[in-house]
Amino acid sequence: MVMAKIPDERIEELKSYPLSYRLARLRTMSDYTQKEAASLMGVHAVTISYWETGFKSPSKRMLEKYIELYDLPINYFDDVEIERLKLKKGKD
Repeated sequence: MVMAKIPDERIEELKSYPLSYRLARLRTMSDYTQKEAASLMGVHAVTISYWETGFKSPSKRMLEKYIELYDLPINYFDDVEIERLKLKKGKD
């Protein structure tokens, strides 16, 4: 997978935004189209669109692909996983 390097300070700035916004900004800051990002991640472009609009959320495995593709810190999406656990626990 081809990695895109985004400056660390820009990556940290994005952490305060919702996941869908972060995913879209990571892609656009790397100059990838949705189609290009989808190809690199092994999904359809419409899937990227769903994630970037918040219609659906990527799986943990897909978040790991984002980490690899955009050369993000390994714990970059920990807040997303914590929120998922809270929601899951609330359903039990």
